[in-house]
Amino acid sequence: MKPANRKKLFLCLGLLFALIFTLLFVVLNVFVYRTAKQLSKANKEPAPLSQNAAEIEVSESQTEETENVEMQTVGTGEFGYVTVPDTWMKFTDLDGGTDFQYSNPQGTSIITMNTFSFDDLTEEQKSQVDLESAAQSVWYNLENNQVSGIEGARVTLGPYDALQIYGYFTSEDYGLESGIVCWVFESSDGVFHYVAAEAALDDLMDVVSYVEDSYTLTPPEA
Repeated sequence: MKPANRKKLFLCLGLLFALIFTLLFVVLNVFVYRTAKQLSKANKEPAPLSQNAAEIEVSESQTEETENVEMQTVGTGEFGYVTVPDTWMKFTDLDGGTDFQYSNPQGTSIITMNTFSFDDLTEEQKSQVDLESAAQSVWYNLENNQVSGIEGARVTLGPYDALQIYGYFTSEDYGLESGIVCWVFESSDGVFHYVAAEAALDDLMDVVSYVEDSYTLTPPEA
């Protein structure tokens, strides 16, 4: 073979090997990327709603209250206290039972506080109640009240380790796409507490922040 032909052959083989190497490199990278993405998705823990606000597309331009609004602290020594706008008023849901509730004037944003009662349980059953089982009862109650997309996360509420359960629903009274966020925790005296914030999606993070920023079991100063 002539030197010129041999040179052309080597050049063609070199280009062929380079092309094959490039294709293998691209295929390998795509495989690694997809595998890593799948593993990341599989191992992702549900995030607390307050850190996952992008998922509910809250519009900052449509927040319910302004930063300069006057606030009031409401609550009881049994259920706890929370600070809300002074336009909010005492509210009683038809199925609220012993719930302590405050809402905005429209009734579309509501904060609920209560404690768990185990009067109907035997002493043995009471001894088996823990934070997880209390949170499961909240989860099941949401499912039975047409709340969808329910998720849970471990968070803190003030000084307390809490389980947070949240999901989405359509308001029966107003037809608004809404969300509800619940916190369950055990206080130092062994009482299991329940706090919930519900509102239209545009206002939900405002109402959640009222709870997260102010909830306490300590009575306000007179």
